[in-house]
Amino acid sequence: MNAEVCAAVVTYHPNADFERLVKLLRPQVGHLVVVDNHSPGPTVDTLRKLAQTLDFFLIENPDNYGVGAALNQSIEWATKQPDCEFILFFDQDSLPSETFVAEMVSEYHRHEEKEQIFLVTPRIIQRNTGETYCHGVYRGKYLVAQTSGSLMPMRVFAREGVYREDLFIDYVDYEFCLRVAARGWKIVYCYSAVLWHDPGNVKQFNFLGIRKVSTSNYSPLRRYYLMRNGIWTIKKYCIVFPEWAADQAWQMLKGVARVLIFEQDRTRTILMWMCAIRDVLLCRFGRYPRTMNA
Repeated sequence: MNAEVCAAVVTYHPNADFERLVKLLRPQVGHLVVVDNHSPGPTVDTLRKLAQTLDFFLIENPDNYGVGAALNQSIEWATKQPDCEFILFFDQDSLPSETFVAEMVSEYHRHEEKEQIFLVTPRIIQRNTGETYCHGVYRGKYLVAQTSGSLMPMRVFAREGVYREDLFIDYVDYEFCLRVAARGWKIVYCYSAVLWHDPGNVKQFNFLGIRKVSTSNYSPLRRYYLMRNGIWTIKKYCIVFPEWAADQAWQMLKGVARVLIFEQDRTRTILMWMCAIRDVLLCRFGRYPRTMNA
């Protein structure tokens, strides 16, 4: 067990993978906190029972506060644990290897410049396709990493602040990484630590019989957050990290093309994209209004 590590999981309508995650994770860490963003009553009852049997602390939010707020709640809880030096974030549908935590901590300590490291990211494999997540390298540096599987020293938050809550979901992790990287901190990659991750309802199509194209099939509302927060993050960091911004803009354009060619519900998605662009121009952030929910 790595007693100096606190693991944190954000849940929202979790499925059976969550229990598997906790059973794999709990023996590897000193503390485990779960922040539930207002799942249905029966699901919360199940989480309460699992908290007792599997030994984790459960925070129950009376509403969906978003990913950023939930991550910040877990950080606040971890700061109150006197022996906690690291926090390790997980999505509810990610599954780590049995030696995951030890390998991540070892990778951190392996580097002489570890005082400059703010995040260790693992090798992430998509469970439904078997593809390895591509960590973008810009001028020899890793600039961003997804939240799930990220190991971070607690001292980072005391010096650099926490996650932006007004983004609600999507680009919450990227914005934090870019903000901290701009101040000279580093991300390191741990190849030996494997995380199996489920990115959503991914489907693959044969395009002109030449290559396979993957689509995520997100809802129009999720597309809204991806578009709104993506445009804002690119705009904010395009001067500091122009190569990342250009590549991210290109990835977004390719994502738009995939939706228009392969996915369903295009009309509603286009409408939500228009709302996203409007809200960036008007500096509207936070949760999308329920009364306007497409």
